[in-house]
Amino acid sequence: EGTAQRYRRLLERLLVDVGKPFSEIRREDVEKHLRRLHLAGRGESVREGVVVAVRSFGEWCLAHGLVEVNPGASLAGPRPYRREVKVLTVAEVRRLLWGDAPGVLPAEPLELRDRVLLGVAYVAGLRASEIGPLEA
Repeated sequence: EGTAQRYRRLLERLLVDVGKPFSEIRREDVEKHLRRLHLAGRGESVREGVVVAVRSFGEWCLAHGLVEVNPGASLAGPRPYRREVKVLTVAEVRRLLWGDAPGVLPAEPLELRDRVLLGVAYVAGLRASEIGPLEA
């Protein structure tokens, strides 16, 4: 799921929970929704996603004259990313791209395509959601 789709889903759930259109939502409504998510056992990343989605969409609505106040403007933002990112070693990347036969191109066209896509993703730093729409 891409970022835009995730934000949309989080905002849709907020609207259903609050029972108001976005133009009528206030900070207090968002805070109540966040409390309900917490009580329902939803993780911190979900609640932080709601804050970011409301703030971002609220800024867009404000810029386009759809709201007078961004309901997410004064909400506490997400904390800095906590998980350490694991980076592949050069040997791991070689093994991923070449398997057990370094320097030998696969005979199967689909396997060759997959290796090329992995290589492009690695060099360009693409996310999985950005690789899917690519066409050969």
